Amino acid sequence: MRAVHLARILVAMAWPFPLRAEAPLTLERALAEASAHNARLPVAEMEVAVSEQQARAARGGRLPRFSVESDFQVAPPGFGYGSGGAASIAGEERLQLVGKETLYDGGALRAQVAAADAQIRSSLAGFRVAGKDLELEVRTRFSELVKAQDDVAAQEQALERLQGYLATIRARQAAGEGLESDLLKTRVRLSGLEADLEEGRRKLQAAQLVLADLLGRDPGPPLSVAPSSVAAPLASVDGSAWQAVPELVQLDADLAAAEANVTVARAARRPHLDLSGDFGILGGGLASDAPSGSLGSRLRSDMGASLTISLSWQFLD
Repeated sequence: MRAVHLARILVAMAWPFPLRAEAPLTLERALAEASAHNARLPVAEMEVAVSEQQARAARGGRLPRFSVESDFQVAPPGFGYGSGGAASIAGEERLQLVGKETLYDGGALRAQVAAADAQIRSSLAGFRVAGKDLELEVRTRFSELVKAQDDVAAQEQALERLQGYLATIRARQAAGEGLESDLLKTRVRLSGLEADLEEGRRKLQAAQLVLADLLGRDPGPPLSVAPSSVAAPLASVDGSAWQAVPELVQLDADLAAAEANVTVARAARRPHLDLSGDFGILGGGLASDAPSGSLGSRLRSDMGASLTISLSWQFLD
């Protein structure tokens, strides 16, 4: 007896518990899921990250550039470059720390930074636009699903009432009453309601699939939503609030970026003044006319530094 009782306990423990039905989806939860799982917002966020990287690169272009440069040149004897019988240097060794700074570029670098900053504002506004568009679509599809649910529920209730009425007519007809016309009319109405119910269920399934796709959910399980509560009254806004909508902000930012790019293009026709300096080793290498001596003396004699100011002015392209 104890063994049978123990077996019953084990079977009861192993029996799967019924899964708790998922609560109907509310509008607030749907908006949160869409913001977290919809693929549109990550794409817009990546555009913001790209524009920030471009702005960082544009700001870096205004800073001095430093590099280590080296080369070693060797020319075979008798094949050096020359003109009129005077041979050029047939070899060179160079190892230098080089720094470069733009003194004047017609405002090109500054305009590039302005264009990059405007692009950041544009991408941020685009991210807000994507979020608002997603919110609007979720609200719209949510309302469509609520309406589809209500329509199906109303049609099912009407069908149930009509089926009850049809059963009453059949019972009265079985009792001997002549109700052939009522029976035919009820059957026609019943067929129409069944067709409407089937169409309503099809629309309900389509609305469920669309909303599930927006939320990033598996389209398999049916989606049930709860009607929204009474909407809160709109907060009062001042008359200039329309100027801060993301669409206008994005448009202004794109205009500023275009104007900055025009400035960059015009700067190419202005004089450019650059300063460069180098420090290190520069010598004749293995050239035949290079001074002879020990390696230490050669390195000491080849050590040096220089400053160069260069001017370029493109007047015909």
